[in-house]
Amino acid sequence: MKREWDESYQKPTRNELKERLTTLSPDDGTFFQANCALYIENLEGKIAEWKKRMAVFKDISVLPTHNCWLYFVTAFGMKSTGYLEAKPGIPPSPKEIAALADKMKKEGTKIILAEPFYPSAAVDKISEMTGAKVVRIPSSALGVKAVSYTHLR
Repeated sequence: MKREWDESYQKPTRNELKERLTTLSPDDGTFFQANCALYIENLEGKIAEWKKRMAVFKDISVLPTHNCWLYFVTAFGMKSTGYLEAKPGIPPSPKEIAALADKMKKEGTKIILAEPFYPSAAVDKISEMTGAKVVRIPSSALGVKAVSYTHLR
């Protein structure tokens, strides 16, 4: 099943949070309303900025370590060759690494996406086998010095 990423998925959550806070503290409803609107405006601006900056990566093939990268890959129009970990937390076997390396070569995959904390053994091995570059980036705003993900560059 193909999942589509869409920033509008957050809109019901934002609105529910705003409404719940207003219910709990009616006197602050105007404050919650204004901050929600400001947040949405800032977020939509950041999403547009990120999509513009990431446009050069549209349609490239990448190998993420696992499916936590699904929304990132989808949001920016990349193609996933698969996942280094077929099951979360279970390192790939040598046979699985070899099969992924073959698939990466066939699909022209030149980038492996990995979190900074992800163990190096399998990532380095498949990089060595394919010549793909390992790009280590945090999978959340908590992995960098940012107040929230709208403060990411």
